[in-house]
Amino acid sequence: MKNFSCSICGLKLDKDIHSFPPFVANLKDPLYKYGDTSFHSNCLENNEGKKAIELSERSLFHIKPVNRICKIDGNLITDPDDYLFIPLLTSNENEELYKFNFLTFSKKNIKKWPNGNKFIEVADDFIKEGKWLDTSEFKFLNHLIQEVSIGNDSNYGDRSN
Repeated sequence: MKNFSCSICGLKLDKDIHSFPPFVANLKDPLYKYGDTSFHSNCLENNEGKKAIELSERSLFHIKPVNRICKIDGNLITDPDDYLFIPLLTSNENEELYKFNFLTFSKKNIKKWPNGNKFIEVADDFIKEGKWLDTSEFKFLNHLIQEVSIGNDSNYGDRSN
């Protein structure tokens, strides 16, 4: 927990607390402030708080090893080196990138993904439009684009540096 007081009301966290995992990779997303932080449960009763709870729970569901089901072939992915997960990229349902949230693939099947090139295009545009800001020096969305590009014979190129 990075705060000992609620980030909404500022009062000490003592009981009836909701803690979030680090579930948002984009510093520009309005829900980023909820990641890896705790709040009083009653402070989360607004629409944004409810949405943060819903999306963090979806994220936790999808990353559990028993739920790592490839979107292409429907099989459970047991090899961690063969696992590609597209987490919450945007919480804005009006963004085209939103439909690509919470997708799981076996890396060996990624070339069969019919929407792979569309993902690359939409994600690249999201970056170019200034809607993405990484949380560290690692270029996470660029890395995802690169992973999908490799499997889809795209000419995206290495933009991870």
